[in-house]
Amino acid sequence: MNQTTDSPPPTARRAPAIVAAVVSLAVMGGVVAMALTGRDEEPPSRAPIDIPSSLPPGVETPLPDAMAAGCTSIDPDNPPVLSFELPDNTADFGPVRQSERRTMEVTFKNTGNGLLCVTRVSTGCGCLKVRFKNLGKKMYNPGETGVIVMVLDTTNQEGVLAKKVDVFTNEPASPIKSFTMRCDVSQAVVAAPSKFSFGRHPRGTPASGKLLLKSPKEDASWTVTACKGTRRTPGGKLLDYRFETKPVDDPRFRVLELTLHHPGLGTPGAWRDGIVIKTTHRERPEVLVQAHFAVVERIIPVPQRMPLGFISPGARRPPRRVILRPGTAGVRFDITKVTFEAAAGRPALPAGGSGFVTEHGKENGIAFVDVQYDGKPRAAGLIEVVLVVHTTDEQMPTVRIPVTATIRKR
Repeated sequence: MNQTTDSPPPTARRAPAIVAAVVSLAVMGGVVAMALTGRDEEPPSRAPIDIPSSLPPGVETPLPDAMAAGCTSIDPDNPPVLSFELPDNTADFGPVRQSERRTMEVTFKNTGNGLLCVTRVSTGCGCLKVRFKNLGKKMYNPGETGVIVMVLDTTNQEGVLAKKVDVFTNEPASPIKSFTMRCDVSQAVVAAPSKFSFGRHPRGTPASGKLLLKSPKEDASWTVTACKGTRRTPGGKLLDYRFETKPVDDPRFRVLELTLHHPGLGTPGAWRDGIVIKTTHRERPEVLVQAHFAVVERIIPVPQRMPLGFISPGARRPPRRVILRPGTAGVRFDITKVTFEAAAGRPALPAGGSGFVTEHGKENGIAFVDVQYDGKPRAAGLIEVVLVVHTTDEQMPTVRIPVTATIRKR
């Protein structure tokens, strides 16, 4: 007799899983209930933020969380306003001696109607360090004042310095408020300007330049004893500059006008030199200035080379123009004639001529030479010659311009 076993219904198979899910939900509910119950208890208080009473200049303190939270809500009808108590919004140290270290305090005030929060103070100058005097105080009620400490170091500084100091605040209209730090590093001996140019001059032509040397009026009398270059010329020499000095009347400073004489250079191009000015001043026996000298030709051709490209045998092409300009003001000349000569390393010009013809003259006061292939049939290949322009300038009687052309094969 065969027995048949019936399978349990689907509902019966899912019962254990349903029971397990109910148990899990109950456990999770207990955990959530315990968490909700715990919310009625006060969390442990945070440890107070320890803000040091003083830090080195330039070191900033991060904002405490409580202060940041108190500065997030600003009444637009009653905003804070930061104002500096400075004439012309400028903190002026006045005349300062080189390598001197000075300190100044700048007072600011909340002249608005809301809570003012200051986060940091900064400046882009390495010679100036700034910080809040009370590093632990970042919030100022209406009418309250604060102080910014500035420490100036004039090491390696010269002349008038004007640097911006920025204060970052919660003021909605102007979140960054700025004032200017100014000083005149003019004590000891200072050159003005510390960089100057002798200008543009033809090769071999001397040049002169002027600058001022100044020191405090109360300093003992001093003089200039020598002016020496620090860079070798193309000839390999260090220059000894001729000079003269002349006193200049000034109510605040002892001033000498120094005229430097450059002997001139024979190589065209830009040339720079550091000039050491030696003095009898007790605190500043040497002053370094940077000088620039541009050496140019008396007559400059434009272009300086003339490639005429490919030319068909026996064909003539439109002329190309060379313009000759004075290298500097005061150079005047005329063209007397134009000739050709063989290029360096090339054979002498053939009896048939250079292969080019020219015309010269002046147009609107500017001298020119027009160059054109003569159109005679020639063998294919490269033609290289030098266009020689003869002038009335005694110091530059000739100007040479290389000319090239390539004759195509027939």
